[in-house]
Amino acid sequence: MQYKKGENSFGMAAMICGILSVVFFLLFINIPLAAAAIVLGIMQLVHPGKKTFAVIGIAAAVLSILLMAGGWAAIIMGTARSDPAIWQQFQQEILENYYTRDPI
Repeated sequence: MQYKKGENSFGMAAMICGILSVVFFLLFINIPLAAAAIVLGIMQLVHPGKKTFAVIGIAAAVLSILLMAGGWAAIIMGTARSDPAIWQQFQQEILENYYTRDPI
């Protein structure tokens, strides 16, 4: 099988979008970049050619989404814990909403 120009274009684009989404994981620009990386990676996976860049792009996109969720959770929890009143209100809401419900 001979290499054709542009055979791995979707995979390369997926990898670039995935890496950029990891770089900007705390900004919300990573969401469209990760979505583009996943779509382009899937497009490369269904086309003939090398799959390595597509897999790297998809993995980087998923990693960036997980990093974003963890990063924002850490920021929110850190902010809540910095003010004892906010933290106590948060704990009270958790207790009221999740631990005092009647079982179904």
